[in-house]
Amino acid sequence: MSDHDLDELFGDEGGAPEPRSGLILGLLTAGVSMAVLGLACSSPPGALLVLLAWYYVDKDLDRIDNGYLPADTRPRVRRLQYAVWGAVALVLVVFAVQAWLLSVGAYDLLWGAALASLGELLGVGPT
Repeated sequence: MSDHDLDELFGDEGGAPEPRSGLILGLLTAGVSMAVLGLACSSPPGALLVLLAWYYVDKDLDRIDNGYLPADTRPRVRRLQYAVWGAVALVLVVFAVQAWLLSVGAYDLLWGAALASLGELLGVGPT
């Protein structure tokens, strides 16, 4: 545990503990962006960030249920949970689209043409 966590646990900071909303929103934003942009090559890193956001939302809901966080923070954390569920659904759709693109050979066409153009630009040709 960090010093901040210990201070928060024993009330040395003087305020009530807060949910990790900023962390969750940051993970969601980065994860969804990486998953969608990763459609060009690989989207699992973004999906891992979204799953990490899901983990923190569930932990914050557990902290509310255990009485560690104030009960009035439940609606905010519940909205974050809905956002996480939507992000998980979006990532699953991205995975399905990526699987379809792999099965039809779209990546071979896209990256093959890009690498051929780069080879011509650099003056490197097939041997």
